[in-house]
Amino acid sequence: MRRKLAYLVSFVLAFAIFGSICWGLENHNANQEENAIDPNIAYDPQPPDNAKHEDIWVLLSWSSGRHADSHDLYFGENFDDVNNVNTDAFLWNTTATFFVLGFPDNFQISLVPGTTYYWRVDEVNDLHPDSPWKGDVWSFTIPPYTAYNPVPPDDARFIDTNVMLSWDAGFRAKVHYVYFGESYSDVNEGIGGTYKGPLDSTTYNPGPLELGTSYYWRIDEFDGNTTYKGDVWSFRIKSSLFTTDPNLAYDPWPSDGAIHKDTWAVISWLPGRHAASHNLYFGDNFDDVNNGTGNTFWYNQSSTFFVVGFPIYPDPTGLIPGTTYYWRIDEVNDLHPDSPWKGDVWSFMIAPKEAYNPNPPDGAKFIDTNVTLSWSAGYGAKSHTVYFGDNFDDVNDGTGGTYKGLFESTTYIPGLLESNKTYYWRVDEFDGVFTHKGPIWSFTTGIEYQHGLKSILLKEESNLGGFKQPLARQGLPSSSQALSK
Repeated sequence: MRRKLAYLVSFVLAFAIFGSICWGLENHNANQEENAIDPNIAYDPQPPDNAKHEDIWVLLSWSSGRHADSHDLYFGENFDDVNNVNTDAFLWNTTATFFVLGFPDNFQISLVPGTTYYWRVDEVNDLHPDSPWKGDVWSFTIPPYTAYNPVPPDDARFIDTNVMLSWDAGFRAKVHYVYFGESYSDVNEGIGGTYKGPLDSTTYNPGPLELGTSYYWRIDEFDGNTTYKGDVWSFRIKSSLFTTDPNLAYDPWPSDGAIHKDTWAVISWLPGRHAASHNLYFGDNFDDVNNGTGNTFWYNQSSTFFVVGFPIYPDPTGLIPGTTYYWRIDEVNDLHPDSPWKGDVWSFMIAPKEAYNPNPPDGAKFIDTNVTLSWSAGYGAKSHTVYFGDNFDDVNDGTGGTYKGLFESTTYIPGLLESNKTYYWRVDEFDGVFTHKGPIWSFTTGIEYQHGLKSILLKEESNLGGFKQPLARQGLPSSSQALSK
C-alpha cells in the first residue's frame, strides 16, 4: 500500500512540474509577443542586440512573428545596407528560426575579430496581405585581437593617485603584457623601464602616482600564437585638491612643465573658491608673466579656458616649436576684500623641430654595450635619419660611414659595442618639407674586466674604500671582489 501511495505521489508531482514548465514556456512566449513593438515582427534575437560575441562563428536565432511562414534574413557589416534591404545583405529565406554563420560552407562568410555585424529578419507569409513585415536591425560585436575599453578612458583627467588600471581582453587573449610610464615614446617602444611584465588578469596596479602627472600605458595581447601590440593610452593624475592657497587657480592644462606637441593649445584651469572672473597672463618670458609686464596681460574673463596659437585669436598667431611659454591666472572677485589673488606661473614647451630627449642621456657613462638608442621625435617629424660612430667630426659631418639609414621609429640598435669607449650619435628629423639637423649626443660604454673565464662589464660608479671604482652588473661581483680572488 505504501509503495502504491509513493508511486501515486510521484506521478502527481511529476505531472505538476511538467505542467508548470509548459505553462511557464507558454507564458514566456506570450509575454514576448505582448512586449514586442509589433507582434507580427521577429523578436528575441540571440545573440542579444548589441551583444559582445566571443567567437568567430555564430548561431543566430529569433522568435517568429505570429503570422510568419518563413523568414528573410539580412546580414552584413554596414547598418544602412542591412536596414535598407541592400541586395548584398540578403542571405536566405528560411522556414527555420535559426541560422549558422562563420563556417566556410555557410555563404563563405568568415567572421572577423574587431568587427560589428548587423542582421535583420523580415517575416513572410505569402497568403497575408500585409506580408512581409520588416524587422528591427540587431547587432553583435566580436572583440578585437587587441586590448580595448581602458579604464580610466584614454586621455582622462583628474584621476586619483591610487588608480587601478583595467581593460577588456583582446579576442582569445591568454596573457597580457603591460607597459607603463611617463613617456609616450618609451611606452610605445617598450623601453626605459616601462615593461611591467606578463599578467593573467585584466587589471594592473601601478602603485601611488604623482599628483599633476600624465601617464601612458599599453597592453599587448598574446593568444598563444601571436602577440598583438595595443594602442598607447594616457591619463592625467589630478593636482592637489588645492594649491597652497585654496583661493588660487589650480590644475593647469597643459600640465606645468609639459611638452606640448602642437602649435596651438587650449589652456585651462580650475578656479579658486571665491573667483568670479580670471585675469590671464601669457608670454615667453618668466619674469614678464610673473610681474605682469611686457604686454603679457591678455584678458579678464569668466570662463576657465583659453585658446592660444590660432590666427583668429590674439597674438601669438602660432606657437613656435622649441619655445617655452609661461602663463598665470589671477583670480578676481570685486566683492571680496582680498581680491585679486595672484596665481602661480605655469609653463609648457612646444616640442622642437629637432630630435630631443636622447636615451642614454647626452654624456652618460657606463652604458651597456648592447644599448638601444631612443629619442623623442621632433615636431612634425615623419622620418628620422641616424648617424652613429666613434668620431665627433664624422658624426657631425655625416662622413666616415656614420650614416646608418632612414627610420620610421624613434629607436636605433647599433649592435654590440666596444667596452670603455665613447660613441657619438645624431638624429636628423624630416617633416615632409625640411630636414632639421639634430645635436650631437654622446655616451661611454662600461669598463670590461676579465676574471677567469668571466667577462664582467662594469656599469656604475661607487666610492669603494676611498677610490672611485665601477661596480659590476647586478648579480656579478664588484671589481674589488673580482680582483681579490
